[in-house]
Amino acid sequence: MKYSKEQLQQLALFYAAAQLDGASLDLDLATPPQSLLDQIEEQTGEIDVRSRAQLAISKCLNEIGVDHKLEVSPFDDGKVNFKTNTMLNVDILIENVDYQKVALEFNGPSHYVVSESGQDEESGQTKFKRRLLEGLGFTVVAVHWEDWRKATDAKTEVDFLKELTGSFS
Repeated sequence: MKYSKEQLQQLALFYAAAQLDGASLDLDLATPPQSLLDQIEEQTGEIDVRSRAQLAISKCLNEIGVDHKLEVSPFDDGKVNFKTNTMLNVDILIENVDYQKVALEFNGPSHYVVSESGQDEESGQTKFKRRLLEGLGFTVVAVHWEDWRKATDAKTEVDFLKELTGSFS
């Protein structure tokens, strides 16, 4: 059976979430058929999803000596056996001396919906990713796109990131 890209993304999210919640949901989670895994990887696995902002943040982190990696799979234990980098990779992974895993997530405008009060609120998909990462043992630090833009306009990106990452580096 052939699925649309959106259907494959939903299936990938389901199988990833089931790694955390499957036991409590009493689901029968047989391994997905290889043909389905192949379709998921074909649609979601090989796209470079690094944004200009991620690259700029990475450059600033290098300047202040924060060791990090871009676009890292959060599934280091092999529970999820298909590529999910268009949806679930950690934008920027910071590992500090206390072996704490910090997921620095750059959240652009598409990560938010505007609430009735006019404030940005994380979208459902962004909340899901945060919950998934936290469930996998990550400390999640979100960089709101507008905060990053203000720091960039004021040429204070390095100071902004020093403050944001001070307790993790």
